[in-house]
Amino acid sequence: MSREEKWQNQDGLCVGFGTRKVASNEAQKIAVEGAVEELVLNINEAVELDDVQDVTDDAVVHGSEIPAGSLIVSATLVVTEAFTSGGAAVLDIGTYDPDGVAIDDDSLFAAVALGALGADAVVVGAGADIGAVVTARAKVAATFDTAVYTAGKARVVIKYQPPL
Repeated sequence: MSREEKWQNQDGLCVGFGTRKVASNEAQKIAVEGAVEELVLNINEAVELDDVQDVTDDAVVHGSEIPAGSLIVSATLVVTEAFTSGGAAVLDIGTYDPDGVAIDDDSLFAAVALGALGADAVVVGAGADIGAVVTARAKVAATFDTAVYTAGKARVVIKYQPPL
């Protein structure tokens, strides 16, 4: 079976078949206690980020999604390997519809400066979706602006309260 053959189970997790890269920059849903759930986006290779998210990229196509009507409680980015760039790169993290089209590409983190992405840095999201209810199903992906990254790894945890 090819990797393109997939289905989404009742928990909202995408199940794919065939081979694929182990390290990818796609979001995964994490179950937590109580009314708040978490979605984790691992940025395993910042050099693989695009300026504009490709709608066919695994990060969007196969990534987990936040259900429509969910309240975005918070978003936290923890840098595990310092980001570097040959220029003044900035990081955006935002939401995309299930087809990969941007809803708001910097709705969680907008233009995070390279200087804020040093080793072990913690950045709290302050985008437009923090504290807001998403009106449509949303996937999460990261992009760069201004310049490409030459290195960097991070983990982003988005906490949200799904609708009842």
